[in-house]
Amino acid sequence: MKVRLLPGALTLMGLRSVFNGSVYGGSTPPGSTTYVPHRTNNMQGKTFPGSAAGIVILNNKNEIFLMQRSEKSRNDHNMWSIPGGKVELNESVEDAVIRETKEEADVDVQELEHLGYADHILPEYNQHWIAQIFLATKWTGEPKNMEPNNFDDVGWFSLDNIPESSDVVTRAIELLKSST
Repeated sequence: MKVRLLPGALTLMGLRSVFNGSVYGGSTPPGSTTYVPHRTNNMQGKTFPGSAAGIVILNNKNEIFLMQRSEKSRNDHNMWSIPGGKVELNESVEDAVIRETKEEADVDVQELEHLGYADHILPEYNQHWIAQIFLATKWTGEPKNMEPNNFDDVGWFSLDNIPESSDVVTRAIELLKSST
């Protein structure tokens, strides 16, 4: 089946066009247009900016909970980060950060406040994430490492004494300090 669309139409539809080339190992005759879906879940953050969400959890000493990423994690190996992760298809950023916080740290977030966002550009991993950052204003549970394959350690840190961490943590602390 041959599909003809006006220039730019594929981009508007969230698809990319492949001209005069192989898509699935076959050949495409000159002058014909074949399209393949562009926005698949496993390409998020690599072929286009991905959507992510992270959360700041503070204890009663005003310390921040951080998790040290392992060599097996998607990026930021050995760096400290806030709980969070990728927003799934058909999931709100609020639902994503609540889900990720439960999965990674076994914390139930009941209330949260949006602080802002971080443009997390990682050329060394060929990744780009736009991370919405939240503050957990009401939560229960004792944070712990629920994903030992992705995180090597967890801990509470003074906002003035943060270990080597991702730029998302730096941005989260800037946003937190400017909101108070």
